[in-house]
Amino acid sequence: VFIADWNNRRIRRVNPGGRIDTIAGRIDRQYVVLQAGANADLTLPCDVTVTPQGHLLVVEQGTRRLRALVPHQPTASPLVTPKVVKYQPPAPARPLPPPLTGVLIADVFAGDGDPGYDGDGGHRLSVQFAAPRGIAVDDAGRVLIADAGNHRIRRIDLDGRVWTVAGTGIPGFSGDGSDATTAQLNRP
Repeated sequence: VFIADWNNRRIRRVNPGGRIDTIAGRIDRQYVVLQAGANADLTLPCDVTVTPQGHLLVVEQGTRRLRALVPHQPTASPLVTPKVVKYQPPAPARPLPPPLTGVLIADVFAGDGDPGYDGDGGHRLSVQFAAPRGIAVDDAGRVLIADAGNHRIRRIDLDGRVWTVAGTGIPGFSGDGSDATTAQLNRP
């Protein structure tokens, strides 16, 4: 089980034996993951999910971005001595991703960091979110985001393009029985 520990700015894991460990964020003023060669600090992580490739995707509400925690390829001179993470997933109903092991890097996966709604049909790194707070990965490997501030559900396709799949952007309740993009949602 992975936990987005929002106020502590950490991602934590509970193993099948019940032990909890921090795998990303800060512990005693030391960073646990690297971010492209520099220290990574998570800003209000509010949800986490595992991709079919075994990476962790984190909704970082404070920066309006998604971060991918991916295995680090060591360089000749690392800036930080990172914690080694070993993740063996339990037996789920669908096929297992490869285990997440070794040193993790927190890369920006989606979002340009500016609040707003801009980028449908555009690439995941240029899209804007407003208060993203939920994330899931479907069986095809597409990423779904609850973009609460925009009152929409957004999808990142395998080619990196972002689309609205539900919600008009106007808060409210309407649309049962109709196309999901014509329905009103209220901070999903």
